[in-house]
Amino acid sequence: MWPSVVHFSIWSSERQVQLSKMLDLGPLLAGEESKPRGYQRFIFELAKSRNTIVVLPTGTGKTLISLLLIKHVTERDYASPKKRVSVFLAPHVPLVVQQTTYLRANCGFEVRAYHGDCGCDQWSTRRWEEEIESTNCLVMTPAICESALRRGNLAMSQINLIVFDECHNARKNSIYNQIIALHYIPCLDQNKPLIFGMTASPMSDRGKDDIKMAISHYPGVSQRLKTLHNQP
Repeated sequence: MWPSVVHFSIWSSERQVQLSKMLDLGPLLAGEESKPRGYQRFIFELAKSRNTIVVLPTGTGKTLISLLLIKHVTERDYASPKKRVSVFLAPHVPLVVQQTTYLRANCGFEVRAYHGDCGCDQWSTRRWEEEIESTNCLVMTPAICESALRRGNLAMSQINLIVFDECHNARKNSIYNQIIALHYIPCLDQNKPLIFGMTASPMSDRGKDDIKMAISHYPGVSQRLKTLHNQP
């Protein structure tokens, strides 16, 4: 099921000014992309131990939080006898390329991109085994990920973290939802990967940023919202 939610309620201009001052929340400046701020460290610590969806505006460093998580699970599982990888899902090929470039530039392990233009949807099981063995983070389109899971080329038990970029796309019969419903939920609890969802646009059917209404469309999401209005 979709996880519990961390929500920064910053859609009104007044609330945004208040939180910007309180949490130093604002667009990251040049050179700051790899230096986590207080709110990023807070979310990272929270997301290390529970499935999390974070709602933050564009330019405030959601991908840096995912990078910290990928580094964390990679280092944690380094000595494990069973190889596990992180999967970063991005809904479009240009975003896959962009996020792959960012992650490669900011981590010390192997990151590779997987999308239809690479021809990886036609790879053999052997080729996938080689990729998984030689890679730490797979940045993929949802379609390639779901196909690999469905064909048995990749198993949930081989994944330690799934990042859902632009997770507001998880609606109705979307591929994001298929990955959760067909592959994540049936997996044994002890083999389930950690989930981290990121979005700047939790749009509801009303056509506006109504967070409670938007979250109600994510199947299985807890309605318990953890707000940070009063965090120091």
